[in-house]
Amino acid sequence: MKKLSNLSAGEIAKKLYEEQKKKNENVIKKAEAILNKDKKCLKE
Repeated sequence: MKKLSNLSAGEIAKKLYEEQKKKNENVIKKAEAILNKDKKCLKE
């Protein structure tokens, strides 16, 4: 995390939100990959 002291509270909140959103997207992608693997296993 970079220094946030020179940013306004709104800018900090926006940065944190963007970072959290990226993390959530990665988590969703991982979950989908796991679900897809499970579906393949069930078909076989």
